[in-house]
Amino acid sequence: MLCRFSITGILLVLGLLMVDTTTGWGQIHQPIGGQLPPGPAVGVAAPFGGQPRHAYFGPGATPALPVAQAFGPPPAPGLVLPTNPPVPNEGGGTNDPPTVTAEPFAFPEQPTWYAPPLWWDWKTWDVSFEIGLNGTEGNSESVSFQTGGDLKRETDTGKLAIEAKYFRTQADGVESQNNGWFKSRYDWKFGKPPWTMYSKSELYYDEFKVFDLRLVLNGGLGYQWLKTDATSLGTRVGAGASREFGGVDDDWAPEANLGIDFEHQLTKVQKLTATVDYYPEFGDFSSYRVVADLGWQMVVDAEANLSLKLGILDQYDSTPNGARPNDVNYTMLLIWKK
Repeated sequence: MLCRFSITGILLVLGLLMVDTTTGWGQIHQPIGGQLPPGPAVGVAAPFGGQPRHAYFGPGATPALPVAQAFGPPPAPGLVLPTNPPVPNEGGGTNDPPTVTAEPFAFPEQPTWYAPPLWWDWKTWDVSFEIGLNGTEGNSESVSFQTGGDLKRETDTGKLAIEAKYFRTQADGVESQNNGWFKSRYDWKFGKPPWTMYSKSELYYDEFKVFDLRLVLNGGLGYQWLKTDATSLGTRVGAGASREFGGVDDDWAPEANLGIDFEHQLTKVQKLTATVDYYPEFGDFSSYRVVADLGWQMVVDAEANLSLKLGILDQYDSTPNGARPNDVNYTMLLIWKK
């Protein structure tokens, strides 16, 4: 017991010899177990708002500056700290070069197919308008007017195509043709590049049909058989339903969809396009429709983005309900493309 108290007393005396109590918190002149090399003092802020504690590195060192005075205020966000702490000079500043600031790192935003800013950025869209006008005068007078437009947008995740057409013809003052066609299709790219998944809708209006409006909705899988800089060939297999509003059979009819898409660049200024869709009814395969859209385009003015298009649009219906099964439109159009 006496030995334990003796050791404790010796340690207490050594601690009092090392601490100078004239500065409030005390000044540590030399650590136990070794001696630090001479050098500047480092200020240590006192806790709970007390006086700064000054630690002395080496004998005879001058009193240290508080941390805030020696090193300045805490660094701002984005500041790159130096590897070695700055050395204060006599004026209270430092001789070190100024620190370099860096912008905080921000992760780049990943574009998604549903992002509204991307959808309304017209730089990502291919836009085209087409117009054609034919007329005769003499023994008979006729005027045929055709117009339409296309919107296309392709990204790494998919491809959207929107198309609209309108036809109107008058012969001897009597209207003989008045119909419009709107369709949209989106192809999702997934897995390996040849495979896609598509969703398609069509809206067809004809003043001279037994129905008021035909709506077609379908979707399925697609496969790209050939894709080069000059040629592309793809097929589609899917299912859906159609309805002829105001017609004889005003009800939804389930049907399959088999399609083919072909495009070939003949030369730098000429290309061929073809899209064919076959719609057989599931309940009765003798009831079907075929829609074929064939076209040839040639650039006539590259600076003005003008092209000439010759096309054939054929719509065949095996159940015309008293009308002709075939509706064929021959077109010659001038196309402007953005």
